[in-house]
Amino acid sequence: MNFALFEEMSKELIFTFVTRSRYIRVSTKEVVVRQGDQPKMVYFIRSGRFKVVKEIQIPTEQPLKRPEFYDQTRLHKPLDFEATHKTKFLELDELDSGDVFCHCNVIDKTIMDHSVISSLPSELYAIPASDFLMLCKDLLHDFKRYNKPYPEVEKV
Repeated sequence: MNFALFEEMSKELIFTFVTRSRYIRVSTKEVVVRQGDQPKMVYFIRSGRFKVVKEIQIPTEQPLKRPEFYDQTRLHKPLDFEATHKTKFLELDELDSGDVFCHCNVIDKTIMDHSVISSLPSELYAIPASDFLMLCKDLLHDFKRYNKPYPEVEKV
């Protein structure tokens, strides 16, 4: 297994990761972390493939039905429109062996702005957020370098 982040870590720190992490197997199309959730773990992909997906709401306009009494009132108002939204799922990225996810959300204590879903049967190592945050600040900064920025909803 090759995680570039671990190449410069001390053996003691790697041992801490190994002893505090959990091995997780996921099946195809399994949601590991959902958009809008606060992640409780940091995930390291051992094998498999995952899709990074963002749910977006696209406004649409559809005419309302005329009420039955509309013709009886003889009002000549323009037909009203109601704004509705259509949900779309936008695939932002694919992650595979050696990638890490949820680390920046755990460090910054922010909710997920995307979901991560397995596209193949896959294997992960997960370390609880509290254990991950016990790392020294320099190491946490190194993890943030591996962040993949994804676009905001407004920019999609």
